[in-house]
Amino acid sequence: MENIMVQVDFCNPANNETPLASLSFLVHAHLETISGWVEDFEMGAVAAAKKSEAFDVALNHDCDWETYDAMQVDWSFAETILKATSGLKLGDSLIERRLRDDLIALAALVRVMTTFFEVVSADIAAYIHD
Repeated sequence: MENIMVQVDFCNPANNETPLASLSFLVHAHLETISGWVEDFEMGAVAAAKKSEAFDVALNHDCDWETYDAMQVDWSFAETILKATSGLKLGDSLIERRLRDDLIALAALVRVMTTFFEVVSADIAAYIHD
């Protein structure tokens, strides 16, 4: 949680960035990162597949330990962002609406990634290819 506070408190006065603008940028940038993982590895298809078929769907994409670890770090950071912002009261300004929408989208993608990790962790040795 401290890492988020450091990043949120870092504002660029030259660009008139507020802590809220910095948070919005951080969330949006991480949303794009998470979205890329979900899309590249078709995690939605894995999450939507029948339990008996989900692992086979995951095997459609090669994954090595370095990539898997990077996915997990990004997923963990997304969970931290969601926990840190869970009680945030947002109004109706443009930046607050965008932040709210991004947080909702991020939460949905984190749920998809969580399901994906549950599926592949059942037989991680078969999933990871070095």
